[in-house]
Amino acid sequence: MGKLNVEKELSLEEVIEGKLPGLITLKFCEEKGALRVRMDFVDKVLREMRWVPKGGMRIRFRLSDREEELKDCDFYGWARVYKVSEEEEWVKHHLSIGGLQCIIYVKGTKLEVSKGEKVYIGMKLVDRRA
Repeated sequence: MGKLNVEKELSLEEVIEGKLPGLITLKFCEEKGALRVRMDFVDKVLREMRWVPKGGMRIRFRLSDREEELKDCDFYGWARVYKVSEEEEWVKHHLSIGGLQCIIYVKGTKLEVSKGEKVYIGMKLVDRRA
């Protein structure tokens, strides 16, 4: 296991239709509220994964510096950290996945990542019920 290993169960909080055709932003939140994820998807990818985003949908979110730890996920890919910033009590970790954005909000704590670092993101559907 590498130095970066985050694994949390998150619930879908909001679905935002993008300004560009086929772009959808999903916002997920941990039950305790200490971790939030906002991630852009192309609708084709969601269809291929057979994900129908709706309230209450739960996923297992994983972030790692090792690709092999994510191979059992419905979705996984690599991203580059392009910015780490603070906003009130949140530390925002901005990642780019082939031009799509993923922002990971962590309450009060910076993840073990640096600007320019390559990381791996994985998501697995836990419960599709609303």
